[in-house]
Formats: sequence, structure tokens, C-alpha cells
Amino acid sequence: MELLKRFWSKVKLTNNINDCWEWQAGYRWKGDSYGSIKVNKKVIYAHRLSWILTYGEIADSTLKICHKCDNRK
Repeated sequence: MELLKRFWSKVKLTNNINDCWEWQAGYRWKGDSYGSIKVNKKVIYAHRLSWILTYGEIADSTLKICHKCDNRK
């Protein structure tokens, strides 16, 4: 499945743009519980993949990618 379709199939969308769009798939349980997905055998946080799919690669891997509602799901 194409990565973009695969990603969006795991997001619970709402009709209100101000609502959180919650991740409906796996979570990384290493103390932070952020949504995650495996891409090319590597686990990546869902919010970081969302950025990459929208804006392109993250030049500095140490940069933090925040999400509007700060809901880890």
C-alpha cells in the first residue's frame, strides 16, 4: 500500500479542523507513548511521518516536531 494511504488509514479524522486527529495504530512504549508506524523496517513516530509526508525530510534529526493539540495519540 502506498505510504500516504497507509498513513491516513490509521488516522481518526473528524469534521472539525480544530479537533485532534488521533492515531489509531501502534504506539511506541518507551516512556513516551507516541503513535508510531514501521516504514522500511524502521519505527518512526506518526507525527514526524506526518511532517515528512507534508513538508519533506526533516533536515536535522534532533529537531522536535510538535503537534497542535499535544495529544500523543
